[in-house]
Amino acid sequence: MTPTAATIAVLLNPTSEGPSRTVLPRARSGRPSASLHVLHASSERDFDSVFAGLRQKPTEALVIGPDILFLVHSEQLGALALTRYPQSPYTAHSWRLGAL
Repeated sequence: MTPTAATIAVLLNPTSEGPSRTVLPRARSGRPSASLHVLHASSERDFDSVFAGLRQKPTEALVIGPDILFLVHSEQLGALALTRYPQSPYTAHSWRLGAL
């Protein structure tokens, strides 16, 4: 996570119960003073609208919750994330390897 990020977007699948209980506290602990924007995607159809919405929000980092949906579509999410966060330290290759 970006240690200096003041605003962080967190992508979660609202149909999965576990990740929201673990990801949000971990995202908060990495940067306690950061503002968190929780985003939801429960299917691949939601990805474009989620990232379109991110263009309207001044977030500096993105945390993608652990979910099989996101893992299966990690290459697509990685490409979308790199368009929103081009200075990301992650490359397209690491996304293909599932490094979420």
